[in-house]
Amino acid sequence: MNITQERIDDLNALLKVQISAADYQDKVEAVIKNYRKTANIPGFRKGKVPVGQIKKMYGKAILVEEVNKLIQEAIYNYITENKIEVLGNPLPTTTDLDWDNTTEFNFEFEMGLSPAFEVNMDKKSKFDYYKIEADKKMVDHYTSDMAKRYGSMINPEKSEKEDLIMGEFTQLDSEGNVLEDGINHSASVALDIVSDKKAQKVLTGVTKDDEVVVKITNKFSSDVAHMLNISKEDAKILNSNFRFKIKNISRMTPAEMNQDLFDKVFGKNLVKTVTEM
Repeated sequence: MNITQERIDDLNALLKVQISAADYQDKVEAVIKNYRKTANIPGFRKGKVPVGQIKKMYGKAILVEEVNKLIQEAIYNYITENKIEVLGNPLPTTTDLDWDNTTEFNFEFEMGLSPAFEVNMDKKSKFDYYKIEADKKMVDHYTSDMAKRYGSMINPEKSEKEDLIMGEFTQLDSEGNVLEDGINHSASVALDIVSDKKAQKVLTGVTKDDEVVVKITNKFSSDVAHMLNISKEDAKILNSNFRFKIKNISRMTPAEMNQDLFDKVFGKNLVKTVTEM
């Protein structure tokens, strides 16, 4: 496995992850063997289903799941080991992978970076000290956010309000035709940060390969300039319909609240229950 980081600007970077069969093959084979022991398939005795039949029925799903687990763990380790201060979760931008005929996969993730800043203080500086009591709402929010941050990505059939949609934007003219020399750009859209409720509604409930028309103005989200690869000045005055062709839908599945998660977040065996956090 190979992970590289490409710095886009001070606040954005691109993570590139390259995975070969040597990285995932043993894990996939182990899961297939376990499936063989427990699979209940008509025409075969339990535990006697041929490995080839298991691969035919479940091989692709197992491969996708194990590669996804491997990627999530690798990205977490890369960010931790390199002490990268990130904002939110890295967002996948890769679509249309050939899981049936390829053994080496290349993934790309957009990553938001925390801005660097300095606080000038001296011995005379004074600050208010606040004692914050964590109520149930605050604890629930924290644990939910932590579970999402260390969760795994799945590809649902239909989009929901907190999903990430990857697709291609094509600007349209007033008559609904493709605008000559207009904006055409592939990008990902996190539905939970789309502030325009009408646009969010249009993008909710769509499936892969759907095409929808969505109006984009500077109220669409705070990320319009980056999303469409235009200047901030152009984004402020943008008021146009776009055809959006959906290429992929991703959903973050929260991690389970267990020892494995506690170890990743706090260190080995430092926390063993939610109440100790």
